[in-house]
Amino acid sequence: MSEGQGKEIADLAWLDLSDGTVSFSLSERVTLTFKLEEFMQFSNSVTSIVETLKETPGIVLGTYEKDGVVYEEFMLSPEDDDFN
Repeated sequence: MSEGQGKEIADLAWLDLSDGTVSFSLSERVTLTFKLEEFMQFSNSVTSIVETLKETPGIVLGTYEKDGVVYEEFMLSPEDDDFN
């Protein structure tokens, strides 16, 4: 999305008040655009998925640091024999 099409509201995310949309890039090739109402529904769904994953056996939430910023990442729990 170009600067003229919206205001950057976060890294790789834009708000376009002229048509009431929120867009964000997942990668160089994938950008999602939602109407404001749809974006809230999407956000609620993602929040629900995150909470479910946090409580799912076999999945752990790890952290890593890149350029001084700490990020969280879901991953499968390592098998016990992976440590032997």
